[in-house]
Amino acid sequence: MNEQNSIQDIVFHVMNQFVFDEDELDYARITKHANVLQTQANVSNSGVQIFDNHHKRIAFFSSNYGKMLGYEPTDYEGHNYQFFESKIHPDEKLQLALRGV
Repeated sequence: MNEQNSIQDIVFHVMNQFVFDEDELDYARITKHANVLQTQANVSNSGVQIFDNHHKRIAFFSSNYGKMLGYEPTDYEGHNYQFFESKIHPDEKLQLALRGV
């Protein structure tokens, strides 16, 4: 197993411990709160994302999320979290995964 797979294994092992009742998931709430989250990102000069733990994907990026890091939305849209993960130095990925779960 290479280091990349071990990082993903660690993160997804922890994430898979959460159990969701699909009948209780309401994805309309993301849209409902997106304007507030975008305003918070603008006011605090920060990027905001919502990770959908059920589907293991980013469900919302604030419009300035990638721009703060020097990227345009077209650089990362459609790539989900893998785009930003690919920018992390290989020597730091494992520690980031261990601290981020």
